[in-house]
Amino acid sequence: MPRFGVGAIVRQADVLVLPGVEALLARNFKTGASTRNWAGYGQSVDLGAFGEDAKALLTGPQTSGGLLVACEPASVEAVLGLFRADGFAAAAVIGEMVSGRSQVTVC
Repeated sequence: MPRFGVGAIVRQADVLVLPGVEALLARNFKTGASTRNWAGYGQSVDLGAFGEDAKALLTGPQTSGGLLVACEPASVEAVLGLFRADGFAAAAVIGEMVSGRSQVTVC
């Protein structure tokens, strides 16, 4: 992975998890793409104290980037307002970009 001097912090508690997902994980239901995604970039992710369930949730194809938006801190409320006005009431801030090592840190 290229080194740009920018990383991301993701707050696991702020990531929306759809109802019933934990029950599916408990029954070992996971997407195949989650495993392939982790193989591709897992070396750049620090899961901290979170384990396999967090890894499966955060690397699933539905949540691995296509639904993420980055903006400057001063624009957060305006961006959230645009999403909510378009019917995405659950839009939320789940982390932040930070200078430093190019990695994702889950806390």
